[in-house]
Amino acid sequence: SWTLCALLAMAAMSACSDSGTDDFAAVEDVALLADPSLVTFESVSLGETSTRVVIISNQSSVDARVTFDLREERTANDSNREFDWDDAQRELLSKEVTIEGGASLQLLVNYSPRDEFRDTGAIVATYNGGELTIRLETNDISPDIDGPARLIFGRVPAGGTVTKTTNIQNVGRAPLRIDNIY
Repeated sequence: SWTLCALLAMAAMSACSDSGTDDFAAVEDVALLADPSLVTFESVSLGETSTRVVIISNQSSVDARVTFDLREERTANDSNREFDWDDAQRELLSKEVTIEGGASLQLLVNYSPRDEFRDTGAIVATYNGGELTIRLETNDISPDIDGPARLIFGRVPAGGTVTKTTNIQNVGRAPLRIDNIY
């Protein structure tokens, strides 16, 4: 039994020795690339949804095992989740995904603003070789009034009235509430 163990140990050591031949192929690092690396949602009105496409390409010949995390940065004023995966991909991206060497994966990211605040976030792809971050950004969607800067009534005699008609319009991307006109 001692002899058998010694022979097995010597066989294992000789298989691992540097004999000048390539017993094991070199392992290539996985390299992922995102296009685009910054995703902007510029003109999305409150209550609407906009979708952007991000292509994740595996630039190596080695399969990438990837998990995706959709993160949102929130402030004290903003606790709503406004970035989300497209319905068709939600289940797929909830677990590890394999992107074969030289292949790519198309991600669909939705943005549905629920308030007027600017939103930021990221898609974080963690894979066998590192981490890739794709930034997500939006603009404010505040209401914006378009109308005359002022109305000129001229002289009004004491006790008299003058009526002027004007139009104001909300040209912003969020509801406008007028509490008082004076």
